[in-house]
Amino acid sequence: MNGKLPFFRINPNETKMSKRLNELNPAQLKAVKHENGPLLIIAGPGSGKTRTIACSIAYAIEEGVLPDRILAFSFTVKASKDLKNRVKEIVEEKGNLVNISTFHSFCRRVLREDIGKLRREGTINFGDLGEDEQEREDRKIVVRAINHLQYHKFVKPKDVLDFIIKCKARGIQPSDSGSYTTDSYKSEAYVKIYEEYERYLKTHGWIDYENQQLFTDQLFKEDAEVRAKWQGKFELIFVDEFQDTDPIQYEIIKSLAGEHQNLRVVGDDDQGIYGWRGSDIQNILNFKNDYSIDDDDLITLGENYRSTQNIVEASRALAEFNPDRREKDLFTRKSKNTDPKVIHLHCEDANVEANTIADFIDRAIKDGREPKDFAIFCRSTKSQSPVFEEAFKNSGIPHHVVEDLSILQCQNPAPLGRGCRHCLRFSLETSCKICYNI
Repeated sequence: MNGKLPFFRINPNETKMSKRLNELNPAQLKAVKHENGPLLIIAGPGSGKTRTIACSIAYAIEEGVLPDRILAFSFTVKASKDLKNRVKEIVEEKGNLVNISTFHSFCRRVLREDIGKLRREGTINFGDLGEDEQEREDRKIVVRAINHLQYHKFVKPKDVLDFIIKCKARGIQPSDSGSYTTDSYKSEAYVKIYEEYERYLKTHGWIDYENQQLFTDQLFKEDAEVRAKWQGKFELIFVDEFQDTDPIQYEIIKSLAGEHQNLRVVGDDDQGIYGWRGSDIQNILNFKNDYSIDDDDLITLGENYRSTQNIVEASRALAEFNPDRREKDLFTRKSKNTDPKVIHLHCEDANVEANTIADFIDRAIKDGREPKDFAIFCRSTKSQSPVFEEAFKNSGIPHHVVEDLSILQCQNPAPLGRGCRHCLRFSLETSCKICYNI
């Protein structure tokens, strides 16, 4: 020996990757190290789903998959950015090359490149708008159609737009849409408005939000060259929140993964919340049969890192009422000794519910609690808020309204839970506040 120590060049990303792998539980690690073919990951609440996806992407890159050959679908722009940041924490700048987007963002990318190959008459335009902006534009067209047909006295634009969105998510044309209305009395009006809406889009060459997906699916199915081109761009595909995908999104995924079948979908059949917008829980329930996977390619992330045992047991008890679900072992290592009981309250209507809760809070305040000790979370529209506001007003419970507050801006965001959209929150010293769109 010459007395010199051997020199080793260490890849810092490998060190980061090794550290992340050591932090995973056995189920997460198995999912991350899955090699080829389809994989279904059932991710229970608080089970480290995003961590598992981020580590899977980073691990694939470290194993030699080029980052720009990876495609990952998230349901919101915020979730896409969060996932990309998680990947970059492990593989640094390589993470910028990974294709992470919402379905609509991806479809706009496809249409920008290949819209000319779609066999449709007239000029085709679409705006690069955010979801809220796009929905406002689409609603304007619905309002035009309603006014043109003179239905403005007995139909609401939002209800009609929700109907159109649900039909398009399932590929239902106006002529076949009559049975998809929840109000048979208004069925004929909804169908005629849908037809008028489509005529306006065609006349003005405008692609609405849902047609961005429909036209992408149409392109992939009708043009083998376009389909092969986009299949060839990606060798590994991830889909988050798979339980909330709709039939058109399912077909797009099927087209993209048609050759290599390297598809990893993540979701939980107990957490499907977008059926009213056309999502189909059968997508995740049928995945095992549709892609002919065996039990080894179905992994359940069952450990809840977020909640105590009482919460896990209560959520499991509620989920067991779901008619279509897959049995799963959900657990937590957190103690339930100090956890308060979860009480199930069943009320006749919204007014009884609001008044009952207001009475409960009022009694607790009189016993020494403060308004800031309570919160009410709602996954619904803003129409729920006035009922609670009236109940609090009648009970003398101080409160005020705060709109467009994100989860990260709320104090103590952890209790909100993933996907909560509306919140009535008692968080000030002397009053409560109502938060929307979180």
